[in-house]
Amino acid sequence: MTDTHSLLTHEVTVTYSGHEALHPTSLAFAPGTVTALIGPSGCGKSTLLRCFNRMNDGIKDCRIEGKIALDGQDILGDYDICRLRQRVGMVFQRPNPFPMSIYDNVAYGPRGMGVRDRVVLDELVEDSLRRAALWNEVKDKLKESGLGHAIAQQQRLCIVADYDCDGATACAVAVRGLRLLGARHVDYLVSDRVLDGYGLTAPISERVKQRGADVLITVDNGIGSVEGVDRATALGLRTLITDHHLPSAQVPKADAIVNPN
Repeated sequence: MTDTHSLLTHEVTVTYSGHEALHPTSLAFAPGTVTALIGPSGCGKSTLLRCFNRMNDGIKDCRIEGKIALDGQDILGDYDICRLRQRVGMVFQRPNPFPMSIYDNVAYGPRGMGVRDRVVLDELVEDSLRRAALWNEVKDKLKESGLGHAIAQQQRLCIVADYDCDGATACAVAVRGLRLLGARHVDYLVSDRVLDGYGLTAPISERVKQRGADVLITVDNGIGSVEGVDRATALGLRTLITDHHLPSAQVPKADAIVNPN
């Protein structure tokens, strides 16, 4: 680290469940400059950015190796994560709410900094939403899921279906139903069991991301796709699993799961 570099990465690698999403990367960022990371979808740009404020910490089976230094301090070591996120922010290309209510999404940051007074939180939430010109639209929906506004915001949905009779039927019903509900951007992907394996795999999640989706919805599969959902989450996709198969001891950490069993 030199005086000319405020942020430095050295041989940083990121793996999800053993799958290497970021190859060894060494970069230096000078203060007061704008740096663009350019590359095809799925090449690791967002994965690297998520390392800078440790957004990958909450992803199961995510492993980061190497060194990232901010003003000479290794942020992957004993570094106050709240302080780090005060200094290093991230603005997403599209709205990317957490799987919680609109209120809790906005209050997440202040709560992380220790704000517990409900009156103060209410004021912060209202002020933030007014500044974003969203208050009038959502003021009566603060307890509703942020994910539930994907259709209203015309975000891009992708259905991932299993390749059999019930999977194909569920895919057709889901696509038709979502379009009837007003979704304009509904894509689908029916995997090939011979080439892709069964269920939502990590490579399929990458293909969904490459198609430009915001939300990944499985039909007739996904309840056992722990690695596939982890990869989708790492890529910034929200996931909804709809599957009738019996779950195993470990279920995926999707945003929502619909399963009668």
